[in-house]
Amino acid sequence: MVDLLVRSDQSNGGRLGVCALITLGIAFFAGTTSTAQEPLRTDLFNPLPMEPAAIGDGDYESFDDVGDQGGSWLRPVSEQFFCWMQDWHGGFSLGLNGTAGNTGSTNLAAMLEATREAGMTTQSLDAYYFFTHGRSSTNANNLYARFRNETALAESSINWFVDVWYQYNQFSDSFIGFNTGISQSFIDDGTTKIAPRIGFGVPDLYLGIDFERQLTPRQRIFATIDYYPDFSFSDNRLNIYAGWELLLDDNGLNLQLAVWDWYNRTDSKTGQANDVMYLMMLGKSF
Repeated sequence: MVDLLVRSDQSNGGRLGVCALITLGIAFFAGTTSTAQEPLRTDLFNPLPMEPAAIGDGDYESFDDVGDQGGSWLRPVSEQFFCWMQDWHGGFSLGLNGTAGNTGSTNLAAMLEATREAGMTTQSLDAYYFFTHGRSSTNANNLYARFRNETALAESSINWFVDVWYQYNQFSDSFIGFNTGISQSFIDDGTTKIAPRIGFGVPDLYLGIDFERQLTPRQRIFATIDYYPDFSFSDNRLNIYAGWELLLDDNGLNLQLAVWDWYNRTDSKTGQANDVMYLMMLGKSF
């Protein structure tokens, strides 16, 4: 088994690569030119042992200590990825219902919300999918996904954010965009959170607000409003997502009732300004 390794020390990493190539070359040459039927020495394939990096004035520490302090140490990519994934927390929700017989329909709603905090930076990934299929045709097929990177400015309540988002509607206009701007947590006391945002980007300006209220230890309400006017304010779009969540057990199982409204003032396909979806989903926190 071969593990792909990452090394922060480029000079030692290059030395390791050269040593490995020379060792492999010697082993290959010895194996092809030797007339004696000797077993191949597998130890030739092992890279040369390396000394731990110097930390202070001639003092050396163990590889484990060096790794803990962010020094040069080899770690498998798979291990780094697993540690990175452990930093994310959030939840996944799914709602499904259907009918059969005289009428036939299938309705599916799925949601993923995940957040990762690293120092003064918070990253979030939100994805929502809605699908409705009747007896002979699809009636709704919508997807909204957004990745946000948000960094606190000088340990204050003001943050700088960058959004990349995609909104797909099979029967209406679809959009892809980029926004950047500032936000501020006016209230964030562990029970209530209110955080407005303002920014600009492609293709629109951006105004938004996040609201969350913990009603009881097992109940909360929430709302997110995203408003996208163009630079002349002659056209605009509005996304509203609001709901109520009930924690069903201590393992993170929850029930969610929500409504999602997509508003597009000048829809070029249907002429209808609103797409409203009502949701009841069962979710699991992670």
